[in-house]
This record gives sequence, structure tokens and C-alpha cells, in this order.
Amino acid sequence: MKKYWPIAILLIAVVFVIGLVVVMRGRGGNEVVDEDENVAEVPVDQRPYTYLVPREDGHWMDLTVENIDVQGAAMIEYEFTYTTSDGRTQGTGGSKPFKAGDDFTSEILIGTTSSGNYYYDEGVEVGELKLKFRNDSGKLIGKLSTPWNLKFEPDSLEFGGLTYTPDDSADLYFVTMSTFGLPLEAPGKVLSGPVGVFASDDAEGKVAMSGGSLYLWDGEAWQSIESGSSVTPGVFIGVTLSE
Repeated sequence: MKKYWPIAILLIAVVFVIGLVVVMRGRGGNEVVDEDENVAEVPVDQRPYTYLVPREDGHWMDLTVENIDVQGAAMIEYEFTYTTSDGRTQGTGGSKPFKAGDDFTSEILIGTTSSGNYYYDEGVEVGELKLKFRNDSGKLIGKLSTPWNLKFEPDSLEFGGLTYTPDDSADLYFVTMSTFGLPLEAPGKVLSGPVGVFASDDAEGKVAMSGGSLYLWDGEAWQSIESGSSVTPGVFIGVTLSE
């Protein structure tokens, strides 16, 4: 019998190690926490100006993140998700290292690709855009997120207290979303917005927004506008003017 003892001891040791691994994995599973839960949003004064512009076919969007300067961050990630007409969640993402002041751009397909072929998801109207910022060690240090809406030939658009009614929306796609940051310092303290309205081609429409004096970023400067006036799409804010 003594000659079998080494084998018996070895088997007992193997069983013990396997049991220990199982227990440790079980404990580890209970301690897993979504890293997003413990990370604060990027401070207002560090939020990059971000926007999605739909293309004329409605199958693609162009994502732009301008003037990235999040303190302590060296990497930007984006997660673009949407809900299909049959209720499925689809999406894509990407990442890129950056230096302060850099811009980030990406072409986003509302659909999938396979062997060089494109398969479009039709009827998509809602989704979410997330930005994440990591330091040199890969640790998540800040995040931002916004829902976005995509509409084709809408009678009107509503987002974040803003209503935009196109004068003529024929053959046009519109995206509404929060742009997180501003393209240029606001003319006063921001009370509402920023809300971005972006069209697949030239458009005009009537706008109304609650909260402060209404301003539009037309791509070059902030313009004071009257609620109910007809203006081009852009970024809208409500501000209280400094005395």
C-alpha cells in the first residue's frame, strides 16, 4: 500500500488546488464592479465640443470631437450604440491617443460590414454616444454620454428643452444631441444647452428654447436670435448675459 501513497497525495493536492481556484473565481465574480460606476463625468470646463452629422443617405454619420483637453487623460474612446427597428442594440466604437488640443474624427456606419459588403440597419431613430478618457496607464478617469435622435423628414425636433421646426425637411436627415462642450466660449453664463441640431444638407427652421437669452453657433460665431425666428441648424444655448 505504501507504494500508492505518493499517487494518493498527488491526487489530493490536485483536487485541493482545483477547489481553491473555483472558490477564488467565485469571490472575484462577486467583487467585479463596472468601472463606469466609480468615475465622474468630465468637468464642464474640460468637455470637448462633440457632434454627429448625418449623411444624405442616412446610413452613415460623421463623428467629430474637437479640442480634446481632459486633464490627466492620454486616450479617448467612443462607444456609439443604437436601437434597431426590431428592438436590437447594435453599435461600434474606437479609441485613439491624443495630446491636448487634438481633434478626433470617425466615420460611423449604421449597420454592419462583411467581406467588403455593407448591410444597413433601416429605421434607426435613437441611440447613445459615450466618450471615455483614460490616463497613460489605461485607467478610466472621466466619461461623458448623451442620447441622440436621428429623424428623416421630421415635422419638428425636440431635445433638451429645445424645439426646432424645419421650414422644409424633404429628403433631409436631422440629428439632435448634446454637444457636451462649446466650440467657443459662450457670451454669458450657460443656463440651458448646449443642444446641437445637425442636418444632412442645408436647411432652415424655427427654433424655441427655454432658459435665458437664445444664442446660435452658426459655425463661425455666436449669434443672438429671437425665439421663434427662422435659422439654420447649429448649436443652441440659453445664457444670462454678464453685466
